[in-house]
Amino acid sequence: MKYSFECPVKLLIDETSEAYAQYDSVNADYAAFASMALGEFQTALDDPGLTGQTLRRVLRDGNRMHSMRSPMASSWSSFMAKYVSQNVNGNSETGDVC
Repeated sequence: MKYSFECPVKLLIDETSEAYAQYDSVNADYAAFASMALGEFQTALDDPGLTGQTLRRVLRDGNRMHSMRSPMASSWSSFMAKYVSQNVNGNSETGDVC
């Protein structure tokens, strides 16, 4: 059985995205907001050396990549979980997203 990092990453992206949507007066984009949960992303990705700067860059790049795709191609959180997992861990072998 192949272990996938995407399930905990997708859950974390879902949680941070929902929290971000609840705040009208946040003076930050999603990537900056989500990077406040850096410790949780480090754990979910099994990458204790992940920096906030790298996480923000990968989240912003993933968001741009998703916006260039067809909206029906995949859900935003599923796409982002796969993109973040592949680009933070350099892991091209990913399984299904939860």
